[in-house]
Amino acid sequence: MRTTKIIGVIFLGLIIVGPVTGLVYQGIGSVQDAEIRRTPPGRLIDVNGNKLHIDCRGSGTNTLVLEAGGLSFSANWALLQPMLARQHRVCSYDRPGLGWSENANPADALPAWRSTLFTLLDNAGEQGPYVLIGHSLGGALIREYAAEDQSNISGLIFIDSGPPGPYSGMSKKMREHFEEGEKASRMLPTLARFGLMRFNFRDVSLGDDFPDNEKEAIKAFLASIRHIDIGAAEFRRSDEIAHAGETLTETTIPVLAIIGRHDHNDVEGHVAAGLAYHRKLADLSVKNGRFLHIENAGHFDLLGTNRYANKVVSAIDAFIAAADEN
Repeated sequence: MRTTKIIGVIFLGLIIVGPVTGLVYQGIGSVQDAEIRRTPPGRLIDVNGNKLHIDCRGSGTNTLVLEAGGLSFSANWALLQPMLARQHRVCSYDRPGLGWSENANPADALPAWRSTLFTLLDNAGEQGPYVLIGHSLGGALIREYAAEDQSNISGLIFIDSGPPGPYSGMSKKMREHFEEGEKASRMLPTLARFGLMRFNFRDVSLGDDFPDNEKEAIKAFLASIRHIDIGAAEFRRSDEIAHAGETLTETTIPVLAIIGRHDHNDVEGHVAAGLAYHRKLADLSVKNGRFLHIENAGHFDLLGTNRYANKVVSAIDAFIAAADEN
């Protein structure tokens, strides 16, 4: 009986100490991240009462607008944006509640992505029409933007876009994978509160050549309860975003679809579905649709590893030059 009591006390202690340790770990980390959160690289622009972060660089006849993927924000473009800015005006930004942009109520703010972005660009003094570039979930978002209104868009560029269409068009295994991910995403803010997101992303892989300073910013915000809460809420809208984008069945806007290995979701059929989806994206354009498969590039390698990012930039430069000629 004495041994049982000792084991019980130890077990109870672990139950108490574990969460407390996590809270302390998260609290100390949040204090250490404070300087990063206070120093955005771009400007904070008022949009409907919220200060949203936008970072624009370079100059040129075209303004490229970078739409980050799920749980991602402007810092995820840290390698690619300066490369593109050699020839173009390039703007990255943070959706409401992500990165350096002020908080937003997920239930109210998420359906207004497009109007928020275009109001931000207008208030920041950036001139359209714009070439929209979306990575991962950002690709699904820019297709939705074009489906809603194409009047101020001069090009669409998809980089490892996803999800590959609505869940209803997926295989059973893929659909179950995404649906289970949506359910699990509801736990992410709680995990962040107890320091588990901070621990999980302490050595996040973003590509071989991703800049160290921006990597630290990404790690800081991936440990932020606010950022994780908004990002998880966005992820739960993936199927809705994909359905909205499917209403764009063809366009006169030039389209470039770039895909790497597309194996970041370890589920049977995802690679083949991704390839087929990106070919369909290129075929959306009735005038200038291009498809590029960079076979060995991982999902974040396309943005964070020079040997692949250089291919992405070269393809974008050539695509825009051809569009300008037409």
